[in-house]
Amino acid sequence: MIIFSSIKLEKALADQKVTRWQKAKYIMIPAIFISMASPLSAFFRPSFQNNQSTIYSLLQLLVMIISIFITYFGIKTCFKVNENIDKHNFIERFCILLVPVSFRMLLFFILCFIASMIILLFTAALPEINKHVPLLFLPFGPIYLLMYFSLLKKSFLNFSNLITGNSSQPVAQADRKG
Repeated sequence: MIIFSSIKLEKALADQKVTRWQKAKYIMIPAIFISMASPLSAFFRPSFQNNQSTIYSLLQLLVMIISIFITYFGIKTCFKVNENIDKHNFIERFCILLVPVSFRMLLFFILCFIASMIILLFTAALPEINKHVPLLFLPFGPIYLLMYFSLLKKSFLNFSNLITGNSSQPVAQADRKG
C-alpha cells in the first residue's frame, strides 16, 4: 500500500496497479480517522469556564455550519474534476486519494496541536487573556477543511493529468518538477 506519496499513488491508480482489496483498505483508513475525529475534538477542546457564553456557543454553531458548507463544496469540486476525467469510480478514487492527504493533514494537525498547547501554557497565568483563548481555536476547523479539500482537489487534478496525458495544469507540473 502506498500511504505517504500522492504522486506514486496517483500513478499506480492511473496505471490500474491497485488491486480491489487494496482499494478496500484505502476506504478503511479515512473511516478510522473520521471515527476518531469527534471524540478527539471533544477531548481537546479548550474550556476555561464552567459555562460558556452564548456568543461563544453561537460562534461554534457558525463554525460548524461553515465547515458543513466547505465539506459539501469540497466534495462537489472533486466530483466535478472526476467528471472531467471519465465520469467513473468517483467514490473509489476519492477514498483512495484521501489517504495520503489525510496523513499530510495529520502532521499539520499535530503541529497545530503543539502550537495551541504552547499558547495555552503561556496564557494560563493571565486570566483576562486566558478566557478569550478559545476564540483563537474556532477558525481552525474551517481553515483545516479548506486545506484538506484543496490538497484533495490537487490530487484529483494530478490524477486527471495522468489519465488524460494532459500536462497543461500548472499544479501538476509544479509537483512533478519539485
